[in-house]
Parts: sequence; C-alpha cells; structure tokens
Amino acid sequence: MTLKFSGNLSCDFEGTYSAGNEPNNDNVCMVIKNKEFTLYDQDRVLDSGSVKKINLNNTLDVYELVSEDNTRTGYVVPDKNRIVLLGFKDTVLSLKKISREAMYLEYESE
Repeated sequence: MTLKFSGNLSCDFEGTYSAGNEPNNDNVCMVIKNKEFTLYDQDRVLDSGSVKKINLNNTLDVYELVSEDNTRTGYVVPDKNRIVLLGFKDTVLSLKKISREAMYLEYESE
C-alpha cells in the first residue's frame, strides 16, 4: 500500500502572518494563499512567488518559497498558529498568524 500526498496547501496554513505585534515599518508580514506567497514590510513588497511542499519522508511539513524569477527565497515550516521562515535574507523569523484571510497592512496590493 502506498500513500500519495498532493501538493495542496492546508486551508489552516493559508492566511496572514506577522513577525511583530506592534505596527513597525520593519515588521515583516507574509500572506500565503492559493499556493502563492507575498512577503512584505509596511513600505514595500520584499518578495513574492509560489509555495511548494517538500517531501521529507513524511516527517515534517516544509514548504519552499520560489520567487517569481524562479529563484529560491527560503523555506517555511508551519507550527500550529505560527510559521518559521528560514533562509530569507539569511535570517530565521517566527511569524504569528493574525488572520485566515489575505491582509495587507498599510500596504496596498496591486
């Protein structure tokens, strides 16, 4: 018997995440929706592209972030109501889920 996992993102995983509790121009936020991500601060989009699940022998859910120019931006590891962003600009960030919807705080999406 073989189990096959699809590349769909969990509805619980999609939403808006924030690295800080207070409004701050340097606060990194992330929206994940429909296998796409947007990473931004209060002034600009830092990166955007697609989210792809990586199979690590079914031990851990890890997602690769691939920019629109087809370069790897980093990785995301979901953990309950948080995600850990690894490798974006050589940092590790813990972001807390602030909404199940796509929200752009102080930033107007195109």
